[in-house]
Amino acid sequence: MLDIQQIQSEFDRMFSHQSQEKINSYYGPIQDDTIATAENLIQLTFPLSYRLFLRRFGVANFGSYDIHGLIYADGEDEFSFQDVAERTYQLRNTIDYNFVEEDKIISISNDQDGVRFYLDLNYYKDGEAPVVAISGYFGPTVVAKNFLEFLQVVVKSLEVDNPFNMY
Repeated sequence: MLDIQQIQSEFDRMFSHQSQEKINSYYGPIQDDTIATAENLIQLTFPLSYRLFLRRFGVANFGSYDIHGLIYADGEDEFSFQDVAERTYQLRNTIDYNFVEEDKIISISNDQDGVRFYLDLNYYKDGEAPVVAISGYFGPTVVAKNFLEFLQVVVKSLEVDNPFNMY
């Protein structure tokens, strides 16, 4: 089971000064009330590692991966294009639900090849949920046991091709 200190330490390691050039962009921190608003919109509670990512970074872009999150435009009450609530609604409206219960997924990322990644809260345990990939070429495939593990692979993807071995 992950705890707050483990997650924050891993964020510190992944995003240390030496690896800062790996992140194309991010925006944060995000306030807890903004995170709670997004949870209310999608009617789910974010797993701990994703919640801490939102709190610290908001959204991020790593090479070909957009990590969906939260960001407010300077004082305006609108979310960015990477808004997790908007992306979750889009995914819920397009996915084949023979595979998954639609109201228990949270869209967290997509890549340049059209692969979408989501947290599957049907398997929520100990404050975390697995990350699942899906595209027009393959059905749901678990690629990480939680958001932190997913983010570690995404950061590593800047050094290797096809980090999730899906193609």
